[in-house]
Amino acid sequence: MGHAGKTNGVDNDGICDYASRTIFINPKCERSMLNVLCHELLHARFPDLEEDAVEDMGTLLAESYEEMEQIS
Repeated sequence: MGHAGKTNGVDNDGICDYASRTIFINPKCERSMLNVLCHELLHARFPDLEEDAVEDMGTLLAESYEEMEQIS
């Protein structure tokens, strides 16, 4: 398995399983599904990236997308 996260006591917001090329998202996570998906996609594409960088970029991507949705 790849990286597992934890938010507000909820284990494994999402997991990137490199072997099966599958991303799992916990439907009970406290973050938005979009944020978790962006985070796990970054893990899948850049497995050696530091967790802090994945967190920052995942949040930036999710927030940028949500802002674009409001504009259009």
